[in-house]
Amino acid sequence: MNVVQSHRKDRVERRDQRRASRGGAREDRRGSLRGRREVKPAEARRRDILDAALILFARRGFNETTVQDIAAEAGMATGTVYLYFPSKDHVLDGLHERFREENDATVTAVAVDAVDRAGRGEPVDYRDTIDSILDAVAAYFKQNPDLVLVCTKFRPELVDPDYSPAAEHLGIVGRALTAGVNLGLIHTSDPEMTAYLFDAALAYNLHMHITYGDPPDMDRLIAAAKEMFHKTLALPDRPATPRRTPPATPPRPRRTGSHRGRSVR
Repeated sequence: MNVVQSHRKDRVERRDQRRASRGGAREDRRGSLRGRREVKPAEARRRDILDAALILFARRGFNETTVQDIAAEAGMATGTVYLYFPSKDHVLDGLHERFREENDATVTAVAVDAVDRAGRGEPVDYRDTIDSILDAVAAYFKQNPDLVLVCTKFRPELVDPDYSPAAEHLGIVGRALTAGVNLGLIHTSDPEMTAYLFDAALAYNLHMHITYGDPPDMDRLIAAAKEMFHKTLALPDRPATPRRTPPATPPRPRRTGSHRGRSVR
């Protein structure tokens, strides 16, 4: 091999090394980009948006938070948020939907277990079932104070006149009461309206306690709710507490003398 050939071979080898080096760098960059662009399922992205909105709504307030703020908190582009929620109002609706679904699941888990056991002929005390449901609901409220606060302070019906909370809520409680009546465990002539009253007595006050500290004592609230529900749902022939016999009415004195036979006006 002469000198010219030797120099040419060296240049070719150096060129190949440079190309290999550039190719490796490109692969490293591609791998790094792929690592940064984590592709999440749609439901996971939706959950991330709601989690970010929950933090900001609880910390700043609904009106003070923008969609851009939510996107930044969630670590995504603003346009991505709009792919899942057409507006900030829809994000708030999503948080209320989360609260309803999780709260209903809490009630369902206890109620279905009691109904299934009763259906198999196992003894079920409705008082224990009521206590378990109330304890589970109270625990859920305690474990999710930010979600409770946001759903208490910022109501969809305030921004959407077509929103109807009554149409989307209390179904599971009403069905549980109906099942209890059919199984002969409890007594109520109107399970649907009873569900509304229970919600007003318990859920409303739990919302107020978590958000505003009123009533101040949750333990007393739950104890009073249990006592009230026990008495309300007791079977007619098995009252929750003994009935007090009213005092006998004393006999009316007989009329005598000149008043006998006269009409009283």
